[in-house]
Amino acid sequence: MLIERTLIIVAALGLAGVAAYSLSVPPARRHAAPGLTLYDPHGGRLSLADMRGKVVVLNFWTTWCGVCREEVPFLTAIHRKFAGRGLEVAAVSLDDGWDEVKTFVAERQIRYPVFLPDAQTRRRYGDVTAVPTLILIDRNGRIAARHTGFDQDTNYTAEIAKLLAESAIPIPQ
Repeated sequence: MLIERTLIIVAALGLAGVAAYSLSVPPARRHAAPGLTLYDPHGGRLSLADMRGKVVVLNFWTTWCGVCREEVPFLTAIHRKFAGRGLEVAAVSLDDGWDEVKTFVAERQIRYPVFLPDAQTRRRYGDVTAVPTLILIDRNGRIAARHTGFDQDTNYTAEIAKLLAESAIPIPQ
């Protein structure tokens, strides 16, 4: 009985570790974020280069993901709180098309931009296979953090505020 209970606890801890994974990178060790092109439901196009000088929250998600649904209020709150300070939220749906996404966005009254990726975006960002995956990009277009899963105890807001306080510095191309 004790062995079974121990195995269950170890398994639960292992699953919890897989459910939320975070990696933050100090400024000196950050690498340029791969280029990407995103499309909105009206045919508009946005590239990462268009967001240079802003902190970008790039969120990969799907409509069928329960954890992604839990993340919506957080994304709404940071969008509302930091948009005027240079934050851009770009929610990238990995669903197959706009039908379900449009319904999801309307039902949840999502006000931050939602996009579908081009064919290369998912591969360029580490072959995103787990959702949600939240990537923080600094004002210089470098990846500052990558979070897989959503952990309400992780202080993403403080991490975003810290990135917003960093200056954009010219980086040789």
